[in-house]
Amino acid sequence: MNTSKMRKTALAMILSAALAVTAIPGGVAFAEPTDTAAAPEQNQDAQYSGEEAQGVQVQDVETSSQTSTTTTTKPTTKPTTTKYQPPVNRLVISGLDLTFKNQVNRMNWLPDTAIPGSFKLKAKKRSIKLTWKRPANVGAIDGYIVLRKKGLTTRYKEIKRLKKSATSYVDKKAAKKNTRYTYTIIPYKKGKVIRVSKNAAPWASGVTTRSKKKNAYNVTVTNRKQLSGLYKGSRLGIAVKFPKKTYNPWLRYSSSNPNVATVDAGGAVTAKNTGTATIWVRTAPGNVVSVSVRVIQGGTATQMLTVMRSWVGYSEANKKHREIIDIYNSYLPHPRNYKMRYSDAWCDACISAAALKSGNAAAVGLECGVPSHVSIFKKKGIWIEDGTITPKPGDIIVFAWSKSRQPNNNSASHIGIVDSVSNGKITTIEGNYRDSVGKRTISVGWGYIRGYARPHYTK
Repeated sequence: MNTSKMRKTALAMILSAALAVTAIPGGVAFAEPTDTAAAPEQNQDAQYSGEEAQGVQVQDVETSSQTSTTTTTKPTTKPTTTKYQPPVNRLVISGLDLTFKNQVNRMNWLPDTAIPGSFKLKAKKRSIKLTWKRPANVGAIDGYIVLRKKGLTTRYKEIKRLKKSATSYVDKKAAKKNTRYTYTIIPYKKGKVIRVSKNAAPWASGVTTRSKKKNAYNVTVTNRKQLSGLYKGSRLGIAVKFPKKTYNPWLRYSSSNPNVATVDAGGAVTAKNTGTATIWVRTAPGNVVSVSVRVIQGGTATQMLTVMRSWVGYSEANKKHREIIDIYNSYLPHPRNYKMRYSDAWCDACISAAALKSGNAAAVGLECGVPSHVSIFKKKGIWIEDGTITPKPGDIIVFAWSKSRQPNNNSASHIGIVDSVSNGKITTIEGNYRDSVGKRTISVGWGYIRGYARPHYTK
C-alpha cells in the first residue's frame, strides 16, 4: 500500500472515531452525588457534615478532526448548557413525601400519561390488596413502584417493584391489627438512576382487621385562632382533633382562594397574600369542616419577637414545646430532609418555627442545627462576626459554650433572639433554655457570644 492510501485510511479511521464520540448522549461523564439525611445536633449542636450538592453545568462535547495540514473543522452547532440536578433517594411529589430505594432522576420525568388510573385498596384481616388500571402510555415505563406509610407518619417508603404488566398487588406485611396503611403507586423507567412521573398517582388508604372504632365523621380544628391571623409568607399546619372511639382517616384539604392561602395534602397552610380564604377539611365519609384563614402583612422584626414572646413558658415539662416542633415540621421538604422529634435539641428549631409563623422564613432561613444555620446567615450576607457589638432587637444571637472570652470564634452551640437592649444589658429569648422557652439577661460583649445575624426584615 502506498503512502497516499495509508494517509487516507488513517484519516477515515479518525473521522469515524470522532463521530462515535459525538453520538454519546451528553458527551460527559461525571460522578453523581447522593442525597443523604442528617439528624440534628443533640444537646450541643455539632457541625453538620453533609455537603450541599453544587449546580454542575453539563456541556455537550464537540469533537474536531485535524488533517496533516493542521486545518481544523469548525463546529456546526453551539454547545448547549443545562443545569445539572443531582439524583436523590427522596422527593416530594404532589405533596407526598416519597423515599425510594434507588436514586431518582429529577431532570427527565416520565409523562403523566404513564400514571395508572383507578387506584383502589381493599383491606382484609391480615393483608391489603391494591388494584389499578394500566396507564395510557404503558410503553413508556418498565414497571411500578409501590410505596407505603403506616398510621400518621408523613413519609412513604418503597416496599415493592412490579412489572409493567401488573394490575394488582397484595401486601401481606401490613399485618398489624387496627392500623391504617396508605399507599401510592409510581410508574418508573430503569436506568443508571430511575425515572418517575412528576405527578404522583392517586393514593389510597385502609384499615386492617375489623375494629370497634368507627370512621371519624366529624372532626374539630383546634387552632382556629392562629389561622385567623397568619402573617404573609408564613406556614402553619391545621391541628385536628378526632372524636373518641374513631380511628384517624386520611383527611382531604382544599382552599377557596389559593391566591390568598394554599393547603397541601398534609394540611399545612401557606399564607400567600393578604386577604381571607376558607380551608375545607373533608373526612372520609364526606363531611366537610371549614375554617377561616386571614392573611396579614408579615415579615417584620416586631412580628418575629411577638411570636417568640408568646412562647415564653412553653417547656418540655408541659409539653407545649411540641407545638413549636410541629410548626417546624410543617414545612416540606424538611430542612436537610430531617423531621424533628420531640426529644431532639430544639433551640434552633424554635427560631426557625418563629420565622415560619411570622412570615420571616426567607429573611432568617430554616435549620435545626446551629452551625449549619450560621452557614446560612453567611450566605445571606447577614452574619456579624463580632460578639462585642451592641445588638438590636430582632437580631439573632449565637453562643459558643466552649469559650468564655472575646473574641469567640469557636464552634456555635446555641441560638436565640435579642428581645431588648438597655444600659449595656441584653435580654434574649431562647428555645430549649433549661428545657423551655425562656429569657436570659447578659452583658454586652459577654464572652460566650459567638456572633449575631441581622436579618433583612420588612420595614
